[in-house]
Amino acid sequence: MEEAVLVLENWTSFRWGKDCIIWMVYYSDEVVEPWVEAEAASANFSEAQKNDYRKAFVSELRMDEAEPFLVSIYAFGAAPIELRPLAEKMSLINSNGDRLKPISYDRVFDEPTSGIVQGLVFFPKQSNKDFSIELRGSWVFNERTFSFHNQNGDVYDISPIVASAPRQDDLIIIDMPPEPPPAERKVSRSVTAPPPVIIEEKPKIEITPAPTEDQDVDKQVTTIDKQVTQDRSNLYISKEKTLQNFINSWIANDALSMYDMLSDETRKMYSSESFEKEIKRLVDFRRGLLRGYKIDWIGEERAKITTTKKLLIMRTLINRTLGVVRTGREWRIVW
Repeated sequence: MEEAVLVLENWTSFRWGKDCIIWMVYYSDEVVEPWVEAEAASANFSEAQKNDYRKAFVSELRMDEAEPFLVSIYAFGAAPIELRPLAEKMSLINSNGDRLKPISYDRVFDEPTSGIVQGLVFFPKQSNKDFSIELRGSWVFNERTFSFHNQNGDVYDISPIVASAPRQDDLIIIDMPPEPPPAERKVSRSVTAPPPVIIEEKPKIEITPAPTEDQDVDKQVTTIDKQVTQDRSNLYISKEKTLQNFINSWIANDALSMYDMLSDETRKMYSSESFEKEIKRLVDFRRGLLRGYKIDWIGEERAKITTTKKLLIMRTLINRTLGVVRTGREWRIVW
């Protein structure tokens, strides 16, 4: 994680505006491996899970096709600030001096901004990382330029500074007066209370009479078997418990158990192999489930599961809605 933080520090820039502060983080390619390694070690990923997480991470940030920036704005003034249209106010200036508009961005920036607003902005892919970001608007005093430290590929050393030990000739020895002897404490004598009297109560022993010879033991065993069979047939698992079992299997990365809980209609759409691939693709959602989640029921047969998705220093809410359907005495999951 330390290496990932080092890279992020090199690609972070901030500026003050009018009643606001703006900071930007460029997600460079060099942050991928240290971040993936740190997350894999934290979650105890297997090699296959780590590869799936790397693919999902690169895909989410569109690193193969764009230059991703995390833009954070803290507006603390009495009136909200206007960012829209962000595509007209924000540009990437490349090494040739060309001004490039964003190819896409989170639409939260097109709304009046108060408090903290955070989102991703994507610019066209550049072969040369010698670029800066220009932001225009009255709330940034007409124009502000965001430059980044690591445009030459330098790596900062953030190793801790170790203080050198003082030299022998720098030591000064001071003789202190001896400490006075501790004052003698007077210990008051206390009266010892008599030990409590413990009365042991003898447990009552109930004796169960042995069965007589004329009892039909086979009949008793048959009766017990019938009762157990009846109890099993009466076993009922609620829809809430069924959904919870499904989520627990997802957290445990047990796609086979999850598949066994799916409805018949869902299993017609997915084979066990294709469903396992689908679960691997949703590795970010499983990571969120490990951190915690919330279940909101929508009517009687649908539930929305909400968790968080972590993108380095950014967390976003993600959700998935699942259905439940009753088949006989069982509840099944509709994917």
